[in-house]
Amino acid sequence: MKIKYLLTYLIAVLTFTACSESVKNSEIIRSAAIRDAAKVAEAPESSMQREHAVLAIRVREQTLRDNGYEQEADLYYSTARSILVDSLHIIEDRATVNEY
Repeated sequence: MKIKYLLTYLIAVLTFTACSESVKNSEIIRSAAIRDAAKVAEAPESSMQREHAVLAIRVREQTLRDNGYEQEADLYYSTARSILVDSLHIIEDRATVNEY
């Protein structure tokens, strides 16, 4: 009987740890997207700096996808996009952009 309770406790702890790690990773992803979107916003309009910053966002998103982190890539993209669309109106809707 004690082993059953011990296993239940261990599973609960591991599940909580995994959930905590997921929340922590989401916060890290959001922070990176906010930081990267700020680089775009700080760069002068129509400058190479701004283009580089936008491309860096796309590269980071694609790198996450290429490494199997689909949900993280979606979170990163949607966070950066919402900031940029709301403040600068510089990213078009993905439905209208040709994928490379």
